[in-house]
Amino acid sequence: MVDKPLLIDRGTSGAGSTLNWQGGSGVVTLSGEFGGATVEMYVSFQPDIWVGTGAEGTFTTESARGFTLPPCQLRAEVTNATGTTDITMLARSLA
Repeated sequence: MVDKPLLIDRGTSGAGSTLNWQGGSGVVTLSGEFGGATVEMYVSFQPDIWVGTGAEGTFTTESARGFTLPPCQLRAEVTNATGTTDITMLARSLA
């Protein structure tokens, strides 16, 4: 199992890397300094149409959360980043 980055040392607001999710169960881990920032996970089942994942995919502190999704694209977006924000978010397949 390999960790795949969605955010690496992200210190500014905006979207991170896009990940092609093959489907199935996984876990995301978030670490670092949030400094008041919020991270939301988004999914896309069609090109250029991103949908937020709601409360289950919204993070304001370091944490880990499991999820199960069909094949799709994943990305994370940081909002309200400050000078102290420095967040890493990784996804790992449990298959």
